[in-house]
Amino acid sequence: TSSNAGNCVLYRDGAYVDQPGLNYTNYPINNMTSNATFRVDCNNSAGQVGSSSVGVTVQAPPNQSPIGYLDSVTCDIIGGWAFDPNTPSDSISVHIYDGGAGPGKLIAGVTANGDRPDVRSAYGISGNHGFTITTPASLKDGKNHSIYAYGIDSSGNANYNKDLSSSPQTLNCPKPEGSIKITNNKEKFSYCVFKDGSQVFCENSQDFIIYVISL
Repeated sequence: TSSNAGNCVLYRDGAYVDQPGLNYTNYPINNMTSNATFRVDCNNSAGQVGSSSVGVTVQAPPNQSPIGYLDSVTCDIIGGWAFDPNTPSDSISVHIYDGGAGPGKLIAGVTANGDRPDVRSAYGISGNHGFTITTPASLKDGKNHSIYAYGIDSSGNANYNKDLSSSPQTLNCPKPEGSIKITNNKEKFSYCVFKDGSQVFCENSQDFIIYVISL
């Protein structure tokens, strides 16, 4: 802001910007994206000229960790949403672990680019931020697994990677079971394979055979 009883001229980095008039002017700098030096030259009714300069430094917004939510951990899918407040329109990476980063095992790295209009509406942002993976068969062993999901910071600074809300969650999926039934009729036999009580297929054979099947 500059005030003077006479005329003033505003310069930015030596280039003419504005002719504010007789009394004062306000020059907005809230949308600046680079550093600049401003100079105001003013003259009064007696023709005397005064000059004042000020440098303005633009500071980048502080880095923030991603935010998001681990919505679902089931024997079918693992999913949720995540975004980085510093780049809210971009889709970021999400890493999913069994047992947590470090001591645990990385299950999957996925891009959170699924359509989530609820997230866009709630945070007033654009872009796609949902993620979903099919629950790996390796987790279906009848044991407890702690499932973690981490939002990966868009700046690449691992110190800002953040576990999502509602992470971890416990997953316990029963181990798939199967059975085999063989009927021997002297010269040939038939066999059927069952899974979870349902017949998968049956075949006839002319040869004697021993099956060892692990399901």
